Amino acid sequence: MSFSQADDGPQAAETLSPLLKAVHHPLPGQHYSPVFQSPHSFFENSATHLQTVSRKVLKAHLTLWQGSNAICFSGYCSEPSHENTSYFDGLSLNTEFVFNTALTGYEEVITDPSYHEQSIVFTTPHLGTTGWTNLESESAKTTPTAVICRQLSHVCGNQASQLSLQEKLDESQVPLIWGIDTRALTLVLRTHGALPGTISLASFEAPNSPLPPPAFQPQPISPRAAFPKGSSFFVKNTVATAKIVVVDFGCKRSIVQQILKRNCEVHTIPWNSVTQDRVKNLKPHALLFSNGPGNPMVLADQAQLLEEYKSLALQYPTFGICFGHQILAMSFGATTQKIGFGHHAINHPVAAIDHSGAVEKVAITSQNHNYAVEEASLPDCFEVSHRHLNDHSIAGLRHRHRPLHTVQFHPEAGPGPRDSRSFFDDLCTRAQEAAQ
Repeated sequence: MSFSQADDGPQAAETLSPLLKAVHHPLPGQHYSPVFQSPHSFFENSATHLQTVSRKVLKAHLTLWQGSNAICFSGYCSEPSHENTSYFDGLSLNTEFVFNTALTGYEEVITDPSYHEQSIVFTTPHLGTTGWTNLESESAKTTPTAVICRQLSHVCGNQASQLSLQEKLDESQVPLIWGIDTRALTLVLRTHGALPGTISLASFEAPNSPLPPPAFQPQPISPRAAFPKGSSFFVKNTVATAKIVVVDFGCKRSIVQQILKRNCEVHTIPWNSVTQDRVKNLKPHALLFSNGPGNPMVLADQAQLLEEYKSLALQYPTFGICFGHQILAMSFGATTQKIGFGHHAINHPVAAIDHSGAVEKVAITSQNHNYAVEEASLPDCFEVSHRHLNDHSIAGLRHRHRPLHTVQFHPEAGPGPRDSRSFFDDLCTRAQEAAQ
């Protein structure tokens, strides 16, 4: 077992460029005002943004395990701004580290259920400048284990903001860690892929504890429904022209919104309670398998459930997004594989491919996944409808004989470009045709 300190000085990890070694500065004190006083020298103090509430600053240690080798980073985290609160002090968390390169839309990213039990490393150098607006949230909860950034802005420049980013994560008891050299951390993740690890938070008085042994291994994350008991959503001020049932693995709010905008009624069913009878009783005109967190292969041994999915997909017009795309492919016999550091961004180019294999158009897409369908495992009934132009992985599938279409990216664009929202036009058109 070996250790690398990816901070500063001669102990920096050998895999990192010397130019990317973090240069950290000591804290001016153990407490700071969230808006005015900063624990890092690269924050500018401003006398016009005094705040009376003081937060206790903790040490944050990130340990990433690459096999038996530990790669370490150090930063800071503050306790929630409640009196006599010590929720984070002494906390140790197991997690998986992934990075996201989006420059905007952190509210949607942090509330995306697909980040359940992961820690998000934002590569954009500043985070928090637009505060927090609940209307931008993709789910009721913030789902990651932790949020990690280089510089945290304590000043919000958005009039619509209801809270600061720090205050929102305080509410959710999610650690917000800053002062990390995110360029160096991202290089580690690009080199070794998404890595398991631990986050340790402690006060400055606490002695440095020895690093834990690399016993923690990332566990397959079971899909988690955003609406565990199922929910119904109805079109306002008009009559729905069709009904769509969403198989919910962790559905984003904007997916439901895009369907409602096209005058279709939505019913959600938790992924683990799908049966032929339950779906039939809802009398849907189309099905949508949603996005969600984790490794789809955790369902590989649930043959009966996958057979239910396949049977339903052959009965109704069926569409899938991200995790739902992978699960539908698996239900027909395909397999999935992990793709290194994954796709977590809002600027990934994807080519739409016609039946002859020619490129029809290219769209810039929003993506968030660590797994992809293995092309060699595809059954003959499927053909590739979309391909990722960076690594040529499968970005979409269509059935050769049935109205079954899936995409690996996020056409709802929450956040991200709106190039692919025609996906919902196709879904709702199919449902409306079936309703006639």
